[in-house]
Amino acid sequence: MPSAEPRTILVVEDEPDVRAIVRRQLESLGHRVLVAEAATEALLLIQGPGAPDVLLTDVVLKSGLNGVDLAEAAQNARPGLPVIFMSGFTAVPEAQERIRETGAPLLSKPFTTPQLERAVNTVCASAR
Repeated sequence: MPSAEPRTILVVEDEPDVRAIVRRQLESLGHRVLVAEAATEALLLIQGPGAPDVLLTDVVLKSGLNGVDLAEAAQNARPGLPVIFMSGFTAVPEAQERIRETGAPLLSKPFTTPQLERAVNTVCASAR
């Protein structure tokens, strides 16, 4: 069931299988999906043409910046860019604190398509 308003969403996830699942979930909701495996690639997409409306990033990334640092850099490049975090782990207390400070939602993997849709709708509504 497509979302009310299709968005361009950048998914930053270093696990190919998880990236593919999340992409399919978002596409089933009618969104356009950009994907990146690492923060450096994500930042290029954020600053390039066809930039995303929403950043959905894993908290723990294998190389370069972690998801919280990526979100900070992304919002410096594009102020007001809505962010959603996802994690398969209980984030370390420092990361949890930093995520709370951003006010961005944190989805625990695995999450359902309706949970993902609610998170997208929530961050987009508050970004207006």
